[in-house]
Amino acid sequence: MSLFKTSLALGKLLKNEKCLVFFYAEWCPFCRKSFHLLKSFDSSQTKVFRVDLSDENNPLWNSLEINAFPTLVAFKDGTEFWLANGISMVGLRKKDFEQAIIATS
Repeated sequence: MSLFKTSLALGKLLKNEKCLVFFYAEWCPFCRKSFHLLKSFDSSQTKVFRVDLSDENNPLWNSLEINAFPTLVAFKDGTEFWLANGISMVGLRKKDFEQAIIATS
């Protein structure tokens, strides 16, 4: 699972592949709670990446319109085609990751 901190590196990747991206912040307790679900995701069929948006000046905030933490987004050929925002005071659920598997299969 790769970690991207710049829009340039992530942008190059998204243009070429079908993938799932986990957007999070280190300070977010609900993001940290979701890490075990992310690690259990079978990335043999779909590439999974994580992007740390802890820095509020990161240009990815605006370019991808991320509004909540954690957020799970599926991309194909650079286009977002599926998204799950974490629920307030809960984060992402196992169900969100199961739906991600279906969406990216």
